[in-house]
Amino acid sequence: MDKEEKIFRIRELLLGSEVFPKYIKEMLLNQVDNLADNQLNLLSQILSEEKEKLGDLRQDYKK
Repeated sequence: MDKEEKIFRIRELLLGSEVFPKYIKEMLLNQVDNLADNQLNLLSQILSEEKEKLGDLRQDYKK
């Protein structure tokens, strides 16, 4: 995945994030273009894990 694809994915994940407060999401959205590759990878991993864990919690709650 190239840098532009990572940035696009991170923006999508940030917009759907339910954990980060609005001001943190806005700050990250404004700065995501300036992050280094390792920072993009870390942020992408954090957001992906958040989405996965929230999905798991919702499934457990529905049972």
